[in-house]
Amino acid sequence: MFKIFFKISVIIFFSFVFNISFIFAQTHEIGLQGGAMNYKGELAEIINYKDTQQGWGFFYRANISKAISLRMNGIFGSIAGNDNNSTDNFALQRNHKFKTNLWELSAVAEYNFLNFRNEGRKKIERKQNFTPYLTAGIGYMQFAPMFNTAPSYATYSLVIPLGVGMKWAITKQLNLGFEFVARNTYTTYLDDLGVMTNKNQTQNNNPKYYTGNPNSNDKYFFTSFTLSYLLKDKGKDCPVIVE
Repeated sequence: MFKIFFKISVIIFFSFVFNISFIFAQTHEIGLQGGAMNYKGELAEIINYKDTQQGWGFFYRANISKAISLRMNGIFGSIAGNDNNSTDNFALQRNHKFKTNLWELSAVAEYNFLNFRNEGRKKIERKQNFTPYLTAGIGYMQFAPMFNTAPSYATYSLVIPLGVGMKWAITKQLNLGFEFVARNTYTTYLDDLGVMTNKNQTQNNNPKYYTGNPNSNDKYFFTSFTLSYLLKDKGKDCPVIVE
């Protein structure tokens, strides 16, 4: 169900990008990103930076107007948690730990607050070399717990990315960015925590410690730097968007 829904979303996204290219002069970007991944769930009610892991990604961005950019992301990395890094007595008694590899494909929209790299038609619309932005979208992720080779639960989920960022024009064709994006998921098993999470288990974990909260889905966060290259629009001398 999740896979079908996501494929439909991707098709709609690309159709929109290609159709709108006939209306707006677009600037296209390709880029890379790298940074820190963190988890929030039963093992971390708030982000525990002791369990920070690496994350990497690549993206394509289509700037369809001075305010709106559309972006396709591919992300891979890992998240981790360890009850030994907690000061909570309950967590220390449970003594659970996990490390999970994951990858994600998502389609997001960015809202740029300033007139970034765009001259505009009015004198008051001066081109800015930086802008803060908001980002939101939809995606699909798969994950693989490293300490559990036979998970009894689904290892994929729909994700809803929501975040903020800042980007700067550092040369005519290079943008540098920084962003913090939370990924809301529809699974409680990113942390491999449950009474019966392994198909090869001979007995259940103690429900007192391993039941968790089935009404609270896990989240992960990607804090990253981005570097993107602007592809010149055909027939233009500068990679800028014109209204």
